Amino acid sequence: MPSICELKMELKAKKIKGYSRLNKAGLEALLKGGQKKEPFVPAPTKGESPVVAEKKITKKEKTFKPLMITYKPVKEKKESKPKKLTKAMQFYEKHKDRIEGFMKSSKNVLLSKLLKVESLMTGGSTDAEKKQARLQYEILNMAIMKKK
Repeated sequence: MPSICELKMELKAKKIKGYSRLNKAGLEALLKGGQKKEPFVPAPTKGESPVVAEKKITKKEKTFKPLMITYKPVKEKKESKPKKLTKAMQFYEKHKDRIEGFMKSSKNVLLSKLLKVESLMTGGSTDAEKKQARLQYEILNMAIMKKK
């Protein structure tokens, strides 16, 4: 089985043209056939060719409307109501200093602190300590989310 390159070299040696875009099967057929087939040309018709009635095309003239400049008074915007703060935003505003302080630490340090606080929350301590640990946990969690 000759390669495409070898087939092209044989065609070149036989001085056959028109093989640049052919695949391997096309190159082999061209080698066997000798020349590339001529494109299809319809047989000449007998008599005169039919005449097509030409119709004049008239272009419609576009009418332009004159530009009207009008004065529209500018409506004054209503004073926007202050946005309601979500619980997360309220929490952030309340503990902003502590959260930003934690954000100075690396993410790994924050995660290790979070694990320690989790153990304090689940440990057998008093309700006040659990409440303090839960607050610390939420602050650390917020700092980690802001760190991303």
